[in-house]
This record gives sequence, C-alpha cells and structure tokens, in this order.
Amino acid sequence: MKNPMMQTICKLGLALVGLLQFVVQADLGYTVQFRTNLESAIWNGITGISTQSLVRTVRVNAPNPPPEKERYYRIVTPPVP
Repeated sequence: MKNPMMQTICKLGLALVGLLQFVVQADLGYTVQFRTNLESAIWNGITGISTQSLVRTVRVNAPNPPPEKERYYRIVTPPVP
C-alpha cells in the first residue's frame, strides 16, 4: 500500500543560513514545517507551497535561528493545515 503522505526531514545547524531549497513535483501541494526536538509531537508550519503544473525548485526562508541547538524541517505532501 502506498503511503499517502510523503515527507523529508532535514537538520540545519545554527551556522547555516535559514534558507531551504528543494524540488517540488508537478500537480502536488506541500507544507514546510519545523520543530526543535524530534521527540516532540508538534510540527510548526512555516509555509505552504501551492500546486502548479510543472516541476520546479522552491526556496523557503526559514524562521530566525532558534536559541535551541537544533531545528528539524520536513516537507510534506499533501499539504496539511
């Protein structure tokens, strides 16, 4: 059975600029989320990526660097509220 939700998780260190770049597929919408602890149950939304008819590269500005030592990001489809 195919999983209806695809997700990618990446970790960015504090030294990196807060810009996420990834390729989105045609005819799919996405939500970009983050949290500071992988054990936490809550993902916080950053932005939604609307559906378009072509494959493209998207750049998303991440929130200001956190006081925490780590921040985890995920990109999910279909979009979530």
